[in-house]
Amino acid sequence: MWMTDMPNARLTLYRLVIVLLTLWLGGCVGPPLSPSPDLHAHKPSRTLVKRIEFVPFAHPEQAKTLIAAIRRASDGLRVVVTTPTGQRLLTLVHDDQGARYTQTLMPADPPFPAIWLAQRLEWGLWPLDSLQHAFAGSHWQVSERPNGRGTIRRIEHNHRLIVRVDRWPSHDVLTDYSGDYRLTITPLSDTPEDRQEIP
Repeated sequence: MWMTDMPNARLTLYRLVIVLLTLWLGGCVGPPLSPSPDLHAHKPSRTLVKRIEFVPFAHPEQAKTLIAAIRRASDGLRVVVTTPTGQRLLTLVHDDQGARYTQTLMPADPPFPAIWLAQRLEWGLWPLDSLQHAFAGSHWQVSERPNGRGTIRRIEHNHRLIVRVDRWPSHDVLTDYSGDYRLTITPLSDTPEDRQEIP
């Protein structure tokens, strides 16, 4: 429910983000969900803070910036999405109990399943061999090749390209062809560790 004492400016911001997310994921009805990689980390957990610039193909003028704090630990994945000013929009958890939202400031459930969002994150964050192991025997494929100083990762369903992740030393670009949007993901710190996969 909306907070009745929330200033009009904040109401406008939240409504804009809801519209954005709806547009962002309006194309999410497509291929079935992919098998999930092993969620358990075998190295120390760490939280990465990323700036996410979202541009929908059909409405580039509605580009928006969000902040995501992403933590992968031995018990799974946890993501907090906020506005650039720090106003929390939603919290996503993916562990042995499944993917779910544990907190949201939206007036209703987000217009996309928690597992859908979790898998997009996993496709970019998990090591290639983990995804290959998860996809083995399914209709999903993942491949990766070098591209200059970076790499290109392709996620396909029945050999149809769903997502391409261009990974560079300074940032990543995730292009979702089934959702018709592009994300530019940049670490908020300058440490080289923050530009690598979550261990």
